[in-house]
Amino acid sequence: SLEHGKELLNEGCEAISFHEIVIGVKGAKEVGELLKKNKTCAALSLHANCINWEAASYLAEALQENETLSWLALPENEVGDEGAAAFAETLQLNTTLSSLNLDDNGITDKGIESFALALEVNDTLLELSLSWNKMCKRGYEAICHSLTLNNTLVGLFLLHDPDHEVDICTKAFIDALRQNTSLSCLGIYCKDLDSQEEIQNLLEKNKKANFRRINEQMRAFELALESDKQGAWMRSKLMVVGQAKAGKTSIVRSLLGEEF
Repeated sequence: SLEHGKELLNEGCEAISFHEIVIGVKGAKEVGELLKKNKTCAALSLHANCINWEAASYLAEALQENETLSWLALPENEVGDEGAAAFAETLQLNTTLSSLNLDDNGITDKGIESFALALEVNDTLLELSLSWNKMCKRGYEAICHSLTLNNTLVGLFLLHDPDHEVDICTKAFIDALRQNTSLSCLGIYCKDLDSQEEIQNLLEKNKKANFRRINEQMRAFELALESDKQGAWMRSKLMVVGQAKAGKTSIVRSLLGEEF
């Protein structure tokens, strides 16, 4: 229930799911207010909760203040273009969210273009899923352009009903991937076998490059620890995991030199 979910947010749970409970606008506003102050929840699922654009705007607003949530899923809702625009605006400000799922939310090219603009400046999001929406050629072109500027996103999912003929701009994806250096997983329906192979080869190239970067960062950390010197954090994050009221917040504040 909504009340149980709110209790979990207050109790310090790190992963919470509201599944098919229809939280509506009022519930989304209440959850948003809790998220603004929450310091523990890292994953939140709001699958099929009848969340419309207004409810989505409260959640998106909360993410502009929340510094903990890294995984958010809202598939099978009614976010639409206005809700998509609200989340896209948040992505230009939020530096914590690494995964966002808005599958099957009635988003058209207008909302997709909002995300494309956000991807041009966001350097935190690693995975974005916008499958089963109302995306057409204009939306695919906008996303492809953003991929030429974004070199952070690793996974992108833009699947649609295979019985619905859509120009997914295969050539534009190939051209974008020739410039992009991070995307290694792409979910699209591509019927042309030659294009499939070329896209797969480009994704594999990025996957290998990602592994090399990770190994280089790990080695840099090891050297820093061995020499007792400072090392660059790059895009790394430190997550402290434990039971509620186990002292996680105190540990983090201690590491940061803050009072607790």
